[in-house]
Amino acid sequence: MHKGYWQQGAGADLVLLHGFCEHAVMWAEVLPLLASRYTVHTFDLPGFGSMAHEDVLSMEDAAAYVHRILEQNAVRTYVVAGHSMGGYVGLCMMQMFPESVLGLSLVNSHADADSIEKAANRSKTIEFLGKNGREEFLELFVRDLLSAENDTRADWITELLDMVRATPVERIIQGLEMMRDRRGFLPYLSTCDRPVQFLIGKADKLYKYPELFVQASKCRHADVHLFDSGHLGVKEKPEQYVRALSDFVKYCYDFESGSASPISVSLTSFNS
Repeated sequence: MHKGYWQQGAGADLVLLHGFCEHAVMWAEVLPLLASRYTVHTFDLPGFGSMAHEDVLSMEDAAAYVHRILEQNAVRTYVVAGHSMGGYVGLCMMQMFPESVLGLSLVNSHADADSIEKAANRSKTIEFLGKNGREEFLELFVRDLLSAENDTRADWITELLDMVRATPVERIIQGLEMMRDRRGFLPYLSTCDRPVQFLIGKADKLYKYPELFVQASKCRHADVHLFDSGHLGVKEKPEQYVRALSDFVKYCYDFESGSASPISVSLTSFNS
């Protein structure tokens, strides 16, 4: 087995990709439930977790890296679910490997490039990290992963800090650069015939849900769910996220086999 890659469960193949400064442990609350239905493939992407000794890759190179490992393990077709930055990698995978990726779930993620303001803020953060190191940044970062309802929970803050501290400051800077410079995928989604799911947190501090509704409306086949959660919804509402993701994975395989009708773009499939 390749370092930083794990496989669990049995059934159709589901690939989980973590977000920025995270690693595979971020899926801990949902992994057992998902693995009871599917073969779940989790990764530490280069630069993070057990792969922190490696340079962070561009989104396209990370997509090729994940696909290559899956091919080496005889995984030919699969559904991808990517949290935040992992969704950016998943978008690249769907475009680069359309015969393999049967569908994509954007888990508290989005499909556009950085705005001018967002890119400028990332550059300011890079400058701050170069001068001050990572600790102050990480303490603020983990609170932004949670909704206002939960961002003072000491046990969760401690747990999340333990996770993100696995990322050295040079990898944090590399990751910010790669996200700042990535391309957008909205034009591609308007022509893509694969199903796309948006799992959205109403209390997400990083992505505003009205903007994500607009992105979903540009897709040909969109499955949209709104949860009462923050950016790390898989921790705050694990059972709800599992239910929506599990149903989507089944739909993608049924759609590929021709036994399911296309999803019309709809913003009415919400969970609270």
